[in-house]
Amino acid sequence: MTMRFGVVGLGGPEPPMAVAASSSKTLKALKESAARALHFVHPSGNVWKPRHLFTETPSGNLRELQENSQITEEKVLWVEPPWKAGSVLQQGLTSRSRWTWGARLYQSLSRLPCCLPLYRWRSSAAAKGGRGAPRREQKVQKDPKRPTHFVSLRVGEDVQRAALKVQQELVGQADEHLRKDLERCLIPCGQFHLTLATLKLREEDLQVIREQLNQVSDLAGFHFKLKGLESFGQRVLFARACDDGSNGYAALCALHTRLADAFETCLPGVKKEAALSSETIETISTQADVSEKLSRFLTRVLRHDAKRLGLQMRSDGSVALKDLVALSFFRNNGFGEADVEREVKHNDKQRFSLWLEKGIKRIRANQGHKMKEVVDSELLTPISSSQELPVCIHGTYMKRWHHKKKSYVDVWPAIKREGLKPMGRNHIHFVPHEVGSRTVISGMRQDCTVAIYLDVPKALAMGIKLFRSSNDVVLSRGNECGHIPTELFAKAVEIKTGRLLWPPEAGADIATEEEDCFQPHMTLAKTSRAHDGARIPESCWQALRTVELGVVTADSLELCRMKGDPQTGYYEVDYKVSFKRSQRERK
Repeated sequence: MTMRFGVVGLGGPEPPMAVAASSSKTLKALKESAARALHFVHPSGNVWKPRHLFTETPSGNLRELQENSQITEEKVLWVEPPWKAGSVLQQGLTSRSRWTWGARLYQSLSRLPCCLPLYRWRSSAAAKGGRGAPRREQKVQKDPKRPTHFVSLRVGEDVQRAALKVQQELVGQADEHLRKDLERCLIPCGQFHLTLATLKLREEDLQVIREQLNQVSDLAGFHFKLKGLESFGQRVLFARACDDGSNGYAALCALHTRLADAFETCLPGVKKEAALSSETIETISTQADVSEKLSRFLTRVLRHDAKRLGLQMRSDGSVALKDLVALSFFRNNGFGEADVEREVKHNDKQRFSLWLEKGIKRIRANQGHKMKEVVDSELLTPISSSQELPVCIHGTYMKRWHHKKKSYVDVWPAIKREGLKPMGRNHIHFVPHEVGSRTVISGMRQDCTVAIYLDVPKALAMGIKLFRSSNDVVLSRGNECGHIPTELFAKAVEIKTGRLLWPPEAGADIATEEEDCFQPHMTLAKTSRAHDGARIPESCWQALRTVELGVVTADSLELCRMKGDPQTGYYEVDYKVSFKRSQRERK
Protein backbone atom coordinates (compact mmCIF):
# COMPACT_ATOMS: atom_id res chain seq x y z
CA MET A 1 0.00 0.00 0.00
CA THR A 2 1.43 3.38 -1.07
CA MET A 3 0.78 6.30 1.25
CA ARG A 4 1.46 10.04 1.11
CA PHE A 5 2.58 11.86 4.25
CA GLY A 6 2.59 15.55 5.12
CA VAL A 7 3.79 17.58 8.11
CA VAL A 8 1.32 19.45 10.31
CA GLY A 9 1.80 21.56 13.41
CA LEU A 10 4.30 24.11 12.13
CA GLY A 11 1.97 26.93 11.12
CA GLY A 12 -0.64 24.83 9.36
CA PRO A 13 -0.65 21.81 7.02
CA GLU A 14 2.10 21.73 4.43
CA PRO A 15 1.77 20.08 1.01
CA PRO A 16 2.46 16.34 0.99
CA MET A 17 6.22 16.02 0.69
CA ALA A 18 7.02 12.30 0.66
CA VAL A 19 5.79 8.94 -0.52
CA ALA A 20 6.50 5.63 1.20
CA ALA A 21 5.47 2.02 0.66
CA SER A 22 4.01 0.11 3.57
CA SER A 23 2.66 -3.43 3.63
CA SER A 24 1.03 -3.14 7.06
CA LYS A 25 -1.91 -1.09 8.22
CA THR A 26 -1.01 -1.02 11.91
CA LEU A 27 -0.60 2.39 13.49
CA LYS A 28 2.90 1.59 14.74
CA ALA A 29 4.08 0.55 11.26
CA LEU A 30 2.56 3.66 9.70
CA LYS A 31 4.42 5.90 12.16
CA GLU A 32 7.65 4.11 11.30
CA SER A 33 7.02 4.56 7.58
CA ALA A 34 6.13 8.23 8.04
CA ALA A 35 9.33 8.90 10.00
CA ARG A 36 11.53 7.34 7.32
CA ALA A 37 9.62 8.92 4.43
CA LEU A 38 9.96 12.38 5.97
CA HIS A 39 13.62 11.75 6.89
CA PHE A 40 13.08 12.01 10.64
CA VAL A 41 16.34 10.11 11.15
CA HIS A 42 19.30 11.31 13.17
CA PRO A 43 22.83 10.75 11.79
CA SER A 44 23.38 8.24 14.61
CA GLY A 45 20.63 6.10 13.09
CA ASN A 46 17.90 6.79 15.66
CA VAL A 47 14.42 7.32 14.24
CA TRP A 48 12.09 9.95 15.68
CA LYS A 49 8.62 8.52 15.37
CA PRO A 50 5.74 11.03 15.19
CA ARG A 51 3.48 11.42 18.17
CA HIS A 52 0.22 11.37 16.17
CA LEU A 53 -1.11 10.71 12.68
CA PHE A 54 -4.11 12.61 11.29
CA THR A 55 -6.51 12.07 8.38
CA GLU A 56 -8.63 14.64 6.59
CA THR A 57 -12.38 14.71 7.21
CA PRO A 58 -14.87 15.58 4.42
CA SER A 59 -15.17 19.06 5.91
CA GLY A 60 -11.42 19.64 5.59
CA ASN A 61 -10.53 19.29 9.27
CA LEU A 62 -7.97 16.90 10.69
CA ARG A 63 -8.93 13.93 12.85
CA GLU A 64 -6.44 11.81 14.82
CA LEU A 65 -5.88 8.35 13.39
CA GLN A 66 -6.82 5.49 15.72
CA GLU A 67 -5.75 1.85 15.65
CA ASN A 68 -9.09 0.71 14.23
CA SER A 69 -9.45 3.52 11.67
CA GLN A 70 -10.03 2.69 8.01
CA ILE A 71 -7.08 3.72 5.83
CA THR A 72 -7.13 4.01 2.05
CA GLU A 73 -4.40 4.80 -0.45
CA GLU A 74 -6.14 7.95 -1.63
CA LYS A 75 -5.94 9.65 1.75
CA VAL A 76 -3.03 11.77 2.93
CA LEU A 77 -1.75 11.05 6.43
CA TRP A 78 -0.66 14.21 8.18
CA VAL A 79 2.15 13.83 10.69
CA GLU A 80 2.70 15.77 13.90
CA PRO A 81 6.50 16.01 14.11
CA PRO A 82 8.26 14.70 17.25
CA TRP A 83 9.89 18.03 18.10
CA LYS A 84 8.97 21.43 19.35
CA ALA A 85 8.05 24.16 16.88
CA GLY A 86 11.02 26.06 15.52
CA SER A 87 13.62 23.34 15.98
CA VAL A 88 13.50 21.85 12.47
CA LEU A 89 16.76 21.85 10.55
CA GLN A 90 17.07 22.39 6.80
CA GLN A 91 17.64 18.71 6.06
CA GLY A 92 14.37 17.73 7.74
CA LEU A 93 16.24 16.30 10.74
CA THR A 94 16.00 17.61 14.26
CA SER A 95 17.64 17.34 17.61
CA ARG A 96 17.28 19.10 20.94
CA SER A 97 20.90 20.22 20.67
CA ARG A 98 22.69 21.59 17.62
CA TRP A 99 24.60 19.17 15.48
CA THR A 100 28.32 18.87 15.97
CA TRP A 101 30.82 18.77 13.13
CA GLY A 102 31.06 14.99 13.55
CA ALA A 103 27.35 14.49 12.92
CA ARG A 104 27.43 16.67 9.81
CA LEU A 105 30.50 14.83 8.49
CA TYR A 106 28.78 11.49 9.07
CA GLN A 107 25.71 12.63 7.13
CA SER A 108 27.86 13.82 4.22
CA LEU A 109 29.89 10.61 4.06
CA SER A 110 26.74 8.48 4.24
CA ARG A 111 25.78 9.69 0.75
CA LEU A 112 28.88 8.13 -0.79
CA PRO A 113 28.34 4.67 -2.37
CA CYS A 114 31.15 3.11 -0.34
CA CYS A 115 29.52 4.20 2.95
CA LEU A 116 25.97 3.25 2.00
CA PRO A 117 26.07 -0.28 3.59
CA LEU A 118 27.21 1.21 6.91
CA TYR A 119 24.43 3.80 6.81
CA ARG A 120 21.82 1.11 6.09
CA TRP A 121 23.15 -1.01 8.96
CA ARG A 122 22.83 1.92 11.36
CA SER A 123 19.30 2.56 10.12
CA SER A 124 18.29 -1.06 10.65
CA ALA A 125 19.73 -0.95 14.16
CA ALA A 126 17.71 2.20 14.83
CA ALA A 127 14.54 0.46 13.66
CA LYS A 128 15.09 -2.10 16.44
CA GLY A 129 15.41 0.61 19.06
CA GLY A 130 18.89 1.99 18.45
CA ARG A 131 22.40 0.67 19.01
CA GLY A 132 21.98 0.71 22.77
CA ALA A 133 18.56 -0.98 22.79
CA PRO A 134 19.78 -4.43 23.96
CA ARG A 135 21.78 -2.86 26.78
CA ARG A 136 18.85 -0.67 27.81
CA GLU A 137 16.48 -3.64 27.83
CA GLN A 138 18.96 -5.68 29.87
CA LYS A 139 19.31 -2.84 32.38
CA VAL A 140 15.54 -2.49 32.72
CA GLN A 141 15.18 -6.23 33.34
CA LYS A 142 18.01 -6.19 35.88
CA ASP A 143 16.90 -3.17 37.89
CA PRO A 144 13.69 -3.53 39.95
CA LYS A 145 10.78 -1.43 38.81
CA ARG A 146 10.44 1.85 40.65
CA PRO A 147 7.13 2.95 42.15
CA THR A 148 5.16 4.76 39.47
CA HIS A 149 2.39 6.42 41.53
CA PHE A 150 1.60 7.46 45.07
CA VAL A 151 -1.62 8.20 46.93
CA SER A 152 -1.58 11.39 48.96
CA LEU A 153 -3.70 13.83 50.94
CA ARG A 154 -3.69 17.46 49.86
CA VAL A 155 -2.66 19.73 52.74
CA GLY A 156 -4.09 23.19 53.40
CA GLU A 157 -2.56 26.60 52.79
CA ASP A 158 -1.80 27.16 56.49
CA VAL A 159 0.48 24.15 56.54
CA GLN A 160 2.03 25.24 53.24
CA ARG A 161 3.04 28.56 54.82
CA ALA A 162 4.30 26.88 58.00
CA ALA A 163 6.39 24.45 55.98
CA LEU A 164 7.80 27.29 53.89
CA LYS A 165 8.88 29.03 57.09
CA VAL A 166 10.64 25.86 58.21
CA GLN A 167 12.47 25.71 54.89
CA GLN A 168 13.59 29.31 55.25
CA GLU A 169 14.94 28.57 58.74
CA LEU A 170 16.73 25.55 57.33
CA VAL A 171 18.50 27.65 54.71
CA GLY A 172 19.30 30.34 57.28
CA GLN A 173 21.12 27.86 59.51
CA ALA A 174 23.30 26.53 56.69
CA ASP A 175 26.73 27.88 55.88
CA GLU A 176 27.00 30.26 52.96
CA HIS A 177 28.77 27.75 50.70
CA LEU A 178 26.07 25.14 51.40
CA ARG A 179 23.02 27.34 50.87
CA LYS A 180 22.92 27.00 47.11
CA ASP A 181 23.15 23.21 47.26
CA LEU A 182 20.61 23.10 50.08
CA GLU A 183 18.07 25.27 48.27
CA ARG A 184 18.22 22.82 45.39
CA CYS A 185 17.14 20.05 47.77
CA LEU A 186 13.96 21.77 49.02
CA ILE A 187 10.58 20.61 47.76
CA PRO A 188 8.62 23.53 46.21
CA CYS A 189 6.08 24.95 48.62
CA GLY A 190 3.13 24.44 46.27
CA GLN A 191 3.79 20.69 46.01
CA PHE A 192 3.48 19.60 49.64
CA HIS A 193 1.27 16.58 50.23
CA LEU A 194 0.98 13.86 52.84
CA THR A 195 2.11 10.56 51.32
CA LEU A 196 -0.04 7.56 52.28
CA ALA A 197 1.33 4.85 50.01
CA THR A 198 3.49 4.28 46.94
CA LEU A 199 2.35 1.92 44.19
CA LYS A 200 3.87 0.11 41.23
CA LEU A 201 1.15 0.29 38.58
CA ARG A 202 0.73 -0.50 34.92
CA GLU A 203 -1.38 1.66 32.66
CA GLU A 204 -4.16 -0.93 32.64
CA ASP A 205 -4.31 -0.82 36.46
CA LEU A 206 -5.08 2.89 36.70
CA GLN A 207 -8.82 2.59 36.13
CA VAL A 208 -9.12 -0.05 38.87
CA ILE A 209 -7.26 2.18 41.33
CA ARG A 210 -9.47 5.14 40.47
CA GLU A 211 -12.57 3.08 41.21
CA GLN A 212 -11.13 2.11 44.59
CA LEU A 213 -10.45 5.76 45.42
CA ASN A 214 -14.05 6.62 44.56
CA GLN A 215 -15.28 3.97 47.00
CA VAL A 216 -13.49 5.58 49.95
CA SER A 217 -14.71 9.08 49.11
CA ASP A 218 -17.72 8.64 51.40
CA LEU A 219 -15.40 9.42 54.32
CA ALA A 220 -16.07 12.80 55.90
CA GLY A 221 -13.32 15.40 55.83
CA PHE A 222 -11.08 15.29 58.90
CA HIS A 223 -8.07 17.08 60.35
CA PHE A 224 -5.02 16.06 62.35
CA LYS A 225 -1.65 17.50 63.38
CA LEU A 226 1.78 17.39 61.83
CA LYS A 227 4.42 17.52 64.51
CA GLY A 228 8.11 16.85 64.67
CA LEU A 229 10.60 16.82 61.82
CA GLU A 230 12.57 13.66 61.21
CA SER A 231 15.55 12.75 59.06
CA PHE A 232 16.25 9.74 56.89
CA GLY A 233 19.98 9.16 56.73
CA GLN A 234 20.49 12.95 57.18
CA ARG A 235 19.37 13.36 53.57
CA VAL A 236 15.58 13.68 53.80
CA LEU A 237 13.70 16.09 56.05
CA PHE A 238 9.99 15.48 56.55
CA ALA A 239 7.13 15.91 59.03
CA ARG A 240 5.10 12.98 60.37
CA ALA A 241 1.45 12.78 61.28
CA CYS A 242 1.06 13.23 65.03
CA ASP A 243 -0.97 10.77 67.13
CA ASP A 244 -2.58 13.30 69.47
CA GLY A 245 -5.48 11.03 70.42
CA SER A 246 -7.94 12.94 68.23
CA ASN A 247 -10.57 11.50 65.94
CA GLY A 248 -8.71 12.96 62.99
CA TYR A 249 -5.70 10.72 63.42
CA ALA A 250 -7.96 7.70 63.93
CA ALA A 251 -9.75 8.56 60.68
CA LEU A 252 -6.38 8.83 58.94
CA CYS A 253 -5.38 5.36 60.15
CA ALA A 254 -8.76 3.98 59.07
CA LEU A 255 -8.37 5.52 55.61
CA HIS A 256 -4.90 4.05 55.26
CA THR A 257 -6.16 0.57 56.21
CA ARG A 258 -9.09 0.77 53.81
CA LEU A 259 -6.84 1.82 50.96
CA ALA A 260 -4.32 -0.96 51.63
CA ASP A 261 -7.05 -3.61 51.81
CA ALA A 262 -8.76 -2.29 48.67
CA PHE A 263 -5.53 -2.27 46.66
CA GLU A 264 -4.62 -5.77 47.79
CA THR A 265 -8.10 -7.07 46.91
CA CYS A 266 -8.38 -5.55 43.44
CA LEU A 267 -4.72 -5.90 42.45
CA PRO A 268 -2.88 -8.62 44.41
CA GLY A 269 0.74 -7.71 44.95
CA VAL A 270 0.16 -3.95 44.60
CA LYS A 271 -0.22 -3.41 48.33
CA LYS A 272 1.02 -0.20 49.88
CA GLU A 273 4.60 0.55 50.73
CA ALA A 274 4.93 2.52 53.92
CA ALA A 275 6.71 5.64 52.75
CA LEU A 276 8.55 7.42 50.02
CA SER A 277 12.28 7.70 49.82
CA SER A 278 15.06 8.35 47.42
CA GLU A 279 18.50 6.98 46.78
CA THR A 280 21.14 9.66 47.23
CA ILE A 281 24.81 10.26 46.68
CA GLU A 282 27.19 12.68 48.36
CA THR A 283 28.98 15.44 46.50
CA ILE A 284 32.68 15.75 47.25
CA SER A 285 32.81 19.54 47.54
CA THR A 286 34.30 20.42 50.93
CA GLN A 287 37.20 19.21 53.03
CA ALA A 288 34.79 17.35 55.30
CA ASP A 289 33.43 15.44 52.31
CA VAL A 290 36.95 14.53 51.18
CA SER A 291 37.68 13.23 54.67
CA GLU A 292 34.49 11.20 54.59
CA LYS A 293 35.47 9.73 51.21
CA LEU A 294 38.78 8.53 52.64
CA SER A 295 37.07 7.23 55.79
CA ARG A 296 34.56 5.24 53.76
CA PHE A 297 37.30 3.65 51.68
CA LEU A 298 39.37 2.73 54.73
CA THR A 299 36.29 1.25 56.38
CA ARG A 300 35.43 -0.86 53.35
CA VAL A 301 38.96 -2.16 52.86
CA LEU A 302 39.93 -2.84 56.48
CA ARG A 303 36.58 -4.41 57.39
CA HIS A 304 35.57 -6.28 54.27
CA ASP A 305 37.83 -6.24 51.19
CA ALA A 306 41.47 -6.48 52.34
CA LYS A 307 41.86 -10.08 51.20
CA ARG A 308 40.13 -9.45 47.85
CA LEU A 309 42.47 -6.52 47.13
CA GLY A 310 45.55 -8.65 47.81
CA LEU A 311 46.56 -7.13 51.17
CA GLN A 312 48.34 -9.34 53.70
CA MET A 313 46.08 -9.16 56.77
CA ARG A 314 47.08 -10.68 60.10
CA SER A 315 44.70 -12.43 62.46
CA ASP A 316 44.40 -9.22 64.51
CA GLY A 317 42.90 -7.46 61.46
CA SER A 318 45.90 -5.22 60.72
CA VAL A 319 47.70 -4.53 57.44
CA ALA A 320 50.91 -2.64 56.64
CA LEU A 321 50.23 1.03 55.93
CA LYS A 322 52.68 1.11 53.02
CA ASP A 323 50.80 -1.75 51.32
CA LEU A 324 47.49 0.04 51.88
CA VAL A 325 48.55 3.36 50.32
CA ALA A 326 49.96 1.46 47.31
CA LEU A 327 46.38 0.79 46.13
CA SER A 328 45.22 2.69 43.06
CA PHE A 329 42.57 4.58 45.07
CA PHE A 330 45.25 6.59 46.90
CA ARG A 331 47.19 7.32 43.72
CA ASN A 332 44.09 8.44 41.79
CA ASN A 333 42.85 10.73 44.58
CA GLY A 334 46.21 12.12 45.70
CA PHE A 335 46.08 10.59 49.21
CA GLY A 336 49.20 9.49 51.09
CA GLU A 337 50.28 8.17 54.48
CA ALA A 338 49.92 11.61 56.05
CA ASP A 339 46.26 11.77 55.01
CA VAL A 340 45.59 8.34 56.50
CA GLU A 341 47.30 9.28 59.78
CA ARG A 342 45.25 12.49 59.94
CA GLU A 343 42.01 10.57 59.34
CA VAL A 344 42.85 8.00 62.05
CA LYS A 345 43.56 10.79 64.54
CA HIS A 346 40.51 12.95 63.80
CA ASN A 347 37.89 10.30 62.93
CA ASP A 348 34.76 11.18 64.92
CA LYS A 349 33.92 7.55 65.71
CA GLN A 350 37.52 6.37 66.24
CA ARG A 351 37.05 3.56 63.73
CA PHE A 352 40.76 2.85 63.18
CA SER A 353 43.98 2.17 65.11
CA LEU A 354 47.50 2.98 63.87
CA TRP A 355 50.77 2.00 65.53
CA LEU A 356 54.46 1.39 64.81
CA GLU A 357 55.68 -2.19 65.07
CA LYS A 358 59.32 -3.12 64.31
CA GLY A 359 59.71 -0.01 62.18
CA ILE A 360 56.57 -0.74 60.13
CA LYS A 361 53.34 1.23 60.52
CA ARG A 362 50.26 -0.96 60.78
CA ILE A 363 46.57 0.00 60.63
CA ARG A 364 43.33 -1.84 61.35
CA ALA A 365 39.62 -1.25 61.89
CA ASN A 366 38.62 -1.46 65.53
CA GLN A 367 35.40 -3.39 64.87
CA GLY A 368 32.80 -4.24 62.23
CA HIS A 369 34.75 -6.92 60.32
CA LYS A 370 33.15 -9.41 57.94
CA MET A 371 36.31 -11.41 57.26
CA LYS A 372 36.43 -14.69 59.15
CA GLU A 373 40.23 -14.60 59.37
CA VAL A 374 40.07 -12.01 62.18
CA VAL A 375 40.41 -13.64 65.64
CA ASP A 376 38.45 -12.03 68.49
CA SER A 377 41.05 -12.69 71.19
CA GLU A 378 43.77 -10.82 69.26
CA LEU A 379 41.59 -7.81 68.49
CA LEU A 380 39.15 -7.41 71.39
CA THR A 381 39.08 -7.43 75.20
CA PRO A 382 36.74 -10.06 76.73
CA ILE A 383 34.13 -9.04 79.34
CA SER A 384 33.93 -11.56 82.18
CA SER A 385 31.45 -10.00 84.65
CA SER A 386 28.32 -7.85 84.55
CA GLN A 387 30.03 -5.25 86.80
CA GLU A 388 32.23 -4.32 83.83
CA LEU A 389 29.13 -3.60 81.74
CA PRO A 390 26.30 -1.97 83.73
CA VAL A 391 24.53 -0.79 80.53
CA CYS A 392 24.51 -2.53 77.14
CA ILE A 393 22.27 -1.12 74.36
CA HIS A 394 21.72 -2.09 70.73
CA GLY A 395 20.32 0.63 68.43
CA THR A 396 17.93 -0.26 65.60
CA TYR A 397 14.87 1.01 63.70
CA MET A 398 11.15 0.46 63.41
CA LYS A 399 11.41 0.46 59.62
CA ARG A 400 14.30 1.21 57.33
CA TRP A 401 14.80 1.76 53.62
CA HIS A 402 16.42 -1.22 51.88
CA HIS A 403 18.44 0.02 48.90
CA LYS A 404 18.52 -3.35 47.12
CA LYS A 405 14.83 -4.12 47.58
CA LYS A 406 13.88 -0.49 46.83
CA SER A 407 11.32 -0.48 49.63
CA TYR A 408 10.97 -0.16 53.40
CA VAL A 409 11.52 -3.29 55.49
CA ASP A 410 10.19 -4.00 58.98
CA VAL A 411 13.20 -4.11 61.31
CA TRP A 412 11.76 -4.13 64.84
CA PRO A 413 8.97 -6.66 64.05
CA ALA A 414 11.61 -9.01 62.60
CA ILE A 415 13.78 -8.63 65.72
CA LYS A 416 10.80 -9.50 67.93
CA ARG A 417 10.36 -12.73 65.98
CA GLU A 418 13.96 -13.82 65.46
CA GLY A 419 16.14 -11.87 67.90
CA LEU A 420 19.31 -9.94 67.04
CA LYS A 421 21.57 -11.10 64.20
CA PRO A 422 25.01 -9.90 63.01
CA MET A 423 23.53 -9.27 59.51
CA GLY A 424 26.61 -10.30 57.53
CA ARG A 425 29.20 -9.06 60.02
CA ASN A 426 31.18 -11.08 62.53
CA HIS A 427 29.52 -9.50 65.57
CA ILE A 428 26.36 -7.87 66.90
CA HIS A 429 27.16 -4.32 68.05
CA PHE A 430 26.20 -2.66 71.36
CA VAL A 431 27.14 0.55 73.16
CA PRO A 432 28.00 0.62 76.90
CA HIS A 433 26.32 3.97 77.59
CA GLU A 434 22.81 5.40 77.73
CA VAL A 435 21.19 6.80 74.60
CA GLY A 436 22.02 10.47 74.13
CA SER A 437 25.18 10.25 76.20
CA ARG A 438 28.06 12.30 74.82
CA THR A 439 30.41 9.44 75.60
CA VAL A 440 28.85 7.35 72.83
CA ILE A 441 31.28 7.53 69.90
CA SER A 442 30.69 4.45 67.77
CA GLY A 443 28.49 1.36 67.72
CA MET A 444 25.09 3.06 67.29
CA ARG A 445 23.79 5.39 64.58
CA GLN A 446 22.47 8.78 65.64
CA ASP A 447 19.18 8.31 63.77
CA CYS A 448 18.23 5.01 65.46
CA THR A 449 14.62 4.96 66.67
CA VAL A 450 14.64 1.88 68.95
CA ALA A 451 16.98 1.06 71.86
CA ILE A 452 17.23 -2.60 72.98
CA TYR A 453 18.72 -3.15 76.46
CA LEU A 454 20.62 -6.42 76.90
CA ASP A 455 20.30 -8.38 80.15
CA VAL A 456 24.07 -8.76 80.66
CA PRO A 457 24.04 -11.10 83.73
CA LYS A 458 21.60 -13.45 82.03
CA ALA A 459 23.56 -13.38 78.77
CA LEU A 460 26.85 -14.25 80.48
CA ALA A 461 25.12 -17.02 82.43
CA MET A 462 23.89 -18.54 79.14
CA GLY A 463 27.42 -18.58 77.75
CA ILE A 464 27.12 -15.56 75.46
CA LYS A 465 30.60 -14.08 74.99
CA LEU A 466 30.92 -10.30 75.10
CA PHE A 467 33.95 -8.27 74.02
CA ARG A 468 34.97 -4.61 74.13
CA SER A 469 36.84 -2.93 71.27
CA SER A 470 39.45 -0.20 71.60
CA ASN A 471 36.88 2.46 70.61
CA ASP A 472 34.50 1.29 73.38
CA VAL A 473 32.05 -0.77 71.33
CA VAL A 474 30.62 -3.97 72.85
CA LEU A 475 30.60 -6.92 70.43
CA SER A 476 29.12 -10.40 70.56
CA ARG A 477 28.81 -13.34 68.17
CA GLY A 478 25.62 -14.48 69.92
CA ASN A 479 24.73 -18.07 70.77
CA GLU A 480 25.63 -21.20 68.83
CA CYS A 481 23.16 -20.13 66.11
CA GLY A 482 24.70 -16.67 65.84
CA HIS A 483 21.66 -14.94 67.40
CA ILE A 484 20.81 -13.15 70.63
CA PRO A 485 17.28 -14.35 71.46
CA THR A 486 14.53 -12.06 72.75
CA GLU A 487 14.57 -13.67 76.21
CA LEU A 488 17.87 -11.86 76.78
CA PHE A 489 16.22 -8.46 76.20
CA ALA A 490 15.85 -6.54 79.44
CA LYS A 491 13.62 -4.00 77.68
CA ALA A 492 13.20 -2.10 74.41
CA VAL A 493 12.01 1.50 74.15
CA GLU A 494 11.21 3.95 71.38
CA ILE A 495 13.95 6.57 71.68
CA LYS A 496 11.98 9.68 70.78
CA THR A 497 8.82 9.04 72.84
CA GLY A 498 10.13 6.68 75.53
CA ARG A 499 7.30 4.24 74.74
CA LEU A 500 7.97 0.73 76.07
CA LEU A 501 8.12 -1.79 73.22
CA TRP A 502 9.44 -4.81 75.14
CA PRO A 503 8.40 -6.76 77.12
CA PRO A 504 4.92 -6.72 75.51
CA GLU A 505 1.90 -5.97 77.64
CA ALA A 506 -0.33 -8.83 78.70
CA GLY A 507 -2.78 -9.76 75.96
CA ALA A 508 -1.05 -7.64 73.32
CA ASP A 509 -0.47 -9.03 69.85
CA ILE A 510 3.27 -8.79 69.36
CA ALA A 511 3.23 -10.08 65.79
CA THR A 512 2.09 -6.79 64.23
CA GLU A 513 1.93 -3.19 65.34
CA GLU A 514 -0.13 -1.15 62.91
CA GLU A 515 0.89 2.12 64.51
CA ASP A 516 4.52 1.31 63.75
CA CYS A 517 3.82 0.32 60.15
CA PHE A 518 1.65 3.36 59.44
CA GLN A 519 3.84 6.44 59.15
CA PRO A 520 2.53 8.91 56.57
CA HIS A 521 4.80 11.87 56.09
CA MET A 522 5.19 15.13 54.21
CA THR A 523 8.58 15.60 52.57
CA LEU A 524 10.10 19.07 52.92
CA ALA A 525 13.63 18.51 51.64
CA LYS A 526 15.59 15.72 50.07
CA THR A 527 18.72 15.20 48.01
CA SER A 528 18.60 13.19 44.82
CA ARG A 529 21.00 11.50 42.44
CA ALA A 530 19.68 13.61 39.56
CA HIS A 531 20.77 16.90 41.10
CA ASP A 532 23.85 15.78 43.07
CA GLY A 533 22.44 17.42 46.16
CA ALA A 534 24.84 17.95 49.02
CA ARG A 535 24.10 16.00 52.18
CA ILE A 536 22.11 17.99 54.70
CA PRO A 537 24.49 18.55 57.63
CA GLU A 538 23.57 17.81 61.22
CA SER A 539 23.35 21.49 62.19
CA CYS A 540 20.69 22.19 59.55
CA TRP A 541 18.00 19.87 60.87
CA GLN A 542 18.87 18.96 64.46
CA ALA A 543 17.20 22.07 65.93
CA LEU A 544 14.03 21.56 63.89
CA ARG A 545 12.93 18.19 65.30
CA THR A 546 10.27 19.70 67.58
CA VAL A 547 8.72 22.16 65.13
CA GLU A 548 4.93 21.93 64.91
CA LEU A 549 3.32 22.53 61.53
CA GLY A 550 -0.18 22.70 62.99
CA VAL A 551 -3.53 21.24 61.97
CA VAL A 552 -3.96 19.70 58.51
CA THR A 553 -7.41 19.66 56.92
CA ALA A 554 -7.92 16.69 54.59
CA ASP A 555 -10.67 17.12 52.01
CA SER A 556 -9.40 15.16 49.02
CA LEU A 557 -7.30 12.21 47.90
CA GLU A 558 -4.94 12.41 44.94
CA LEU A 559 -3.39 9.72 42.78
CA CYS A 560 -0.12 11.21 41.57
CA ARG A 561 2.25 10.02 38.87
CA MET A 562 5.91 10.22 39.82
CA LYS A 563 8.23 12.10 37.46
CA GLY A 564 11.43 12.20 39.48
CA ASP A 565 12.33 15.84 38.83
CA PRO A 566 12.00 18.09 41.92
CA GLN A 567 12.88 21.24 39.98
CA THR A 568 10.22 21.08 37.26
CA GLY A 569 7.62 19.23 39.30
CA TYR A 570 8.45 15.79 40.65
CA TYR A 571 4.90 14.53 40.21
CA GLU A 572 1.69 15.27 38.35
CA VAL A 573 -1.85 14.70 39.63
CA ASP A 574 -3.40 11.84 37.66
CA TYR A 575 -6.72 11.62 39.49
CA LYS A 576 -8.42 13.48 42.34
CA VAL A 577 -11.41 12.54 44.49
CA SER A 578 -13.00 14.79 47.13
CA PHE A 579 -14.39 13.53 50.42
CA LYS A 580 -18.14 13.72 50.84
CA ARG A 581 -19.10 16.01 53.71
CA SER A 582 -22.36 16.39 55.54
CA GLN A 583 -24.45 19.59 55.33
CA ARG A 584 -23.55 20.47 58.93
CA GLU A 585 -19.82 20.17 58.22
CA ARG A 586 -20.13 22.36 55.13
CA LYS A 587 -21.74 25.10 57.19
